[in-house]
Amino acid sequence: MLTEEEKHYFKRTGEKKKNFILVGRRGVVLNMHLHWKKHETVKVISKPCRPGQIHEYAEELARLSKGIVIDTRPNSSIIFYRGKNYARPETLSKQKALEKYKYGQSLEHTSQFIEKLEKELEDYLQHVARYKHHVSPPLLSI
Repeated sequence: MLTEEEKHYFKRTGEKKKNFILVGRRGVVLNMHLHWKKHETVKVISKPCRPGQIHEYAEELARLSKGIVIDTRPNSSIIFYRGKNYARPETLSKQKALEKYKYGQSLEHTSQFIEKLEKELEDYLQHVARYKHHVSPPLLSI
């Protein structure tokens, strides 16, 4: 973990940086990793939000990026440190990301279709169980 001196140093360097990343833009975590190629810290800025929401953003981005939250500022900015043994993760190409997105969409659509079929099957079985005893035997005509 970081000592207080290291936190203070990273906080100061993060505040002085003019480079920043906006929350709400596509690829925030990827941009953080791209920024961490050359710098130890990154400043992430979000739109003004309700009190406490900036801490939720910080926790979620720390979990996704595997970075360390150094400071959260009242002006809706968060300073992250990449870590001492930082190794850049493998990222998906645009084509792989599109395939992953399409696969997720097809799974979602298929699961909705399966839920609908299961409900219809359940309704059918209830109908059969309800009217099974009420059906009269067929009349034989001779």
